Amino acid sequence: MFYNITNFQNVVAKATKKVAIAAIAASVTFTSCGKDDDDGNVYEPKRGDVYVAGQYDGKAALWKNGAPHILTDGGFASEAHSVFVSGSDVYVAGSGSKGGDWVPLIWKNGVEQILTGGSGAAYSIFVAGDDVHVAGIVGSADSRATIWKNGELQNLHNNNFGWSTSANSIFVSGSDVYVAGSRLWKNSEVQKFTNGNDQPGGRSVFVSGNDVYVAGNRLWKNGVQQVLEGNPNNIVSVFVSNGDVYVVGGNKVWKNGETLLDLPERTVTNFIYVSGNDVYVTGRENEIFNFWKNGVEQKLKTTPFFRVNSVFVVR
Repeated sequence: MFYNITNFQNVVAKATKKVAIAAIAASVTFTSCGKDDDDGNVYEPKRGDVYVAGQYDGKAALWKNGAPHILTDGGFASEAHSVFVSGSDVYVAGSGSKGGDWVPLIWKNGVEQILTGGSGAAYSIFVAGDDVHVAGIVGSADSRATIWKNGELQNLHNNNFGWSTSANSIFVSGSDVYVAGSRLWKNSEVQKFTNGNDQPGGRSVFVSGNDVYVAGNRLWKNGVQQVLEGNPNNIVSVFVSNGDVYVVGGNKVWKNGETLLDLPERTVTNFIYVSGNDVYVTGRENEIFNFWKNGVEQKLKTTPFFRVNSVFVVR
């Protein structure tokens, strides 16, 4: 997920279907907390498993096929922002309150690690081979865009950026590491866009072949702003699957520039994931947090402390 530490808890929502796409999902009800679900241990991923990262009852949580699992055993508040499955390992990035400060955290198969740098948050995680890449921030009032590779911190911020920057999304393609946030970085170098702007407000980055897509209010492809139906300026997440480009923002989903789904008017989406013919979206409507598969609401257990931030489907 993709926010400064003062507002990273503001995420996701509810939607209904307007345009049919592919298969229609069966509703899933989240009913219990525990380490196991109907498909076995939460850390034994199998093809087709759906993982959701978020917060349950004020604690970082990971759902597998509808069954929630609390990541933190202590009494401190925490939240999971991003989930990534690599082979037999399940990785989660998030943050938690330790000693009065929110600090960046990651979990590998449920084992917690505090990332270096002091206060901050980890918003996005991407595993490539044996390397674990994380994007986030360190600091609070003057947050600084930061990435970690295998736990080693690298500060993306410099004095030319002003007081605060953020790294919201990370994607690894070959030997190149892309980070979207206050800027777009490629291997720690700021990238320029065709209009001379180096500040796309990037919330999401996705690389497909030689093409780099950034969702940051608008959709950008290789630094060029793309035209979407309705000319939206609230695009927050992008995913490319089989050459098709899916983006989400506000209460809409677009595919290849055309409206795919029109969600309820008061919906605010923030994440999209595509697996085969299935399109997953997280968001909120009227402060009720949820996620949807192919436009059909997946019935989550909702409380004032329940949030969902990202989805990952095992292939």
